[in-house]
Amino acid sequence: MKIASIVLQIILALDFIFAGTLKLSRAKMMVEHWNAYRYPKWLMFLVGIIEILGAAGMIGGIWIPYFAIVSGIVLAIFMAGAIYTHIFRAHHPIKMASHAFIVFVLCMIVVLLHLA
Repeated sequence: MKIASIVLQIILALDFIFAGTLKLSRAKMMVEHWNAYRYPKWLMFLVGIIEILGAAGMIGGIWIPYFAIVSGIVLAIFMAGAIYTHIFRAHHPIKMASHAFIVFVLCMIVVLLHLA
């Protein structure tokens, strides 16, 4: 079970480093999506920072489980927000929220593995 958690934490960390970097660098594709979401651009920067910090927490959680639990909860909340944003704010097809849903589930699995 420990190996499963470490593998998930590394996968999630890489995913959030990628997503956070796209936001912080104001990648054209991310700005276009953000325009569809109708959120202020400063929030994109803040979300990017929190995603990078969450990724660091996932990695740190390999040695200090509390970090993985806190990061997993925070990032799961962000993914719930992403699901809402895709479906209700941007009116994207549900499949556009599938990545956020999968990541939400993986974050919750990490939390549950550390609490078990």
